[in-house]
Amino acid sequence: MNLLLFWHAGGVKSYYERYKNLAEEYDQVKVIIPQSWNEGGKLINISEKIQLGDNCEIIPVKTKFSFKQTTFLYDFQEVKTHLKHFKPDVIHIHEEPWAFSTYQIIRECKKVFTKEYKVVIDSAVINMNRRFLPFSFIEKKTYSTAELIFARNTEVVEILKKRGYKGPIRLLGNGVDTKIFKQKDSFTNKKAIVFIGRLTECKGVFLLIEAFKKILEEKQFTDTTLNFIGSGDAQDSLKDLAKKYKLENKIKFIDRVDSEKVVNYITDSRVLVLPSISTQLWKEQFGRVLIESLVVGRPVVGSTCGEIPNVINNKKYVFKENNLDELVEKVKFVLNPEHEEVITKDIEIMRKDVIEKYDWSNLSKYHITQIKGLA
Repeated sequence: MNLLLFWHAGGVKSYYERYKNLAEEYDQVKVIIPQSWNEGGKLINISEKIQLGDNCEIIPVKTKFSFKQTTFLYDFQEVKTHLKHFKPDVIHIHEEPWAFSTYQIIRECKKVFTKEYKVVIDSAVINMNRRFLPFSFIEKKTYSTAELIFARNTEVVEILKKRGYKGPIRLLGNGVDTKIFKQKDSFTNKKAIVFIGRLTECKGVFLLIEAFKKILEEKQFTDTTLNFIGSGDAQDSLKDLAKKYKLENKIKFIDRVDSEKVVNYITDSRVLVLPSISTQLWKEQFGRVLIESLVVGRPVVGSTCGEIPNVINNKKYVFKENNLDELVEKVKFVLNPEHEEVITKDIEIMRKDVIEKYDWSNLSKYHITQIKGLA
């Protein structure tokens, strides 16, 4: 079988291993991505085809209206050309059911192909907001065409059903490249807390600075540091807050970096913290940095926001979202040398669980099994 995958974030290097693993399960894999895309505050530009193997390639295509994930469109002529030169059995659209590009791809495929093919959608929808036209029209068309939707988490499954999709839904979380994120030396001699992601209020970044300030008040933790890896609209305000608390020499801000460098910041840390806070329109859909940290062998602390507790899968390292005191206690637990033996044993179990569930190789086998299982 041949797989054709469309994905706005497909140019991120940490996903390349996913495509190579899919190519071990399919005869041919072609991935269509935007030539230029802002992913997590960093602009990704890819102008030339990337050949990942004899049967696996990434094709960058020009886009328009790329300021938003739901409104961008691929260049029609380029998409048509690639469709005509590739005969997919499976068309996997890694966009929400109401996205303009989803509707564009479905329409173009119907125009070009006479052979049978299966349309698969990937969704991480986290709210029940009713979409106005034309989004509501596109959503209905997508549901009537899709033979399978992969949902990012269990909450997404229920929301898709409530929004009107009646076809099969299967869970498919995010994955981790275990060739990049490898187990390193022990965390026990590390002193840094690290946050990796968008620097925006809903990610709980201001709460983390407040927690860090309280942690430093205890003598045994005064040599602890805090690193923010990423960029976003809250960056300047966070720097101002660090300055207000006279913590400029304890808190570092590093712009978003590629996965090959992210692993180094995780390795140099004692604990990764993801203190996300739910809003009316957003929840943490997965939290990929959590599984990356656990595969490296570093403890994590996360809030109860969205899918975070299910990804961590250990209440000992989860705090109630937006609860400052609980966050402080959880981080202090990990920082305290008295708990190192317990934490080491926990990490061994959590790491094994994460690899089993989220290694790209295992997810690729799961992917084709679900496709073959369609009637």
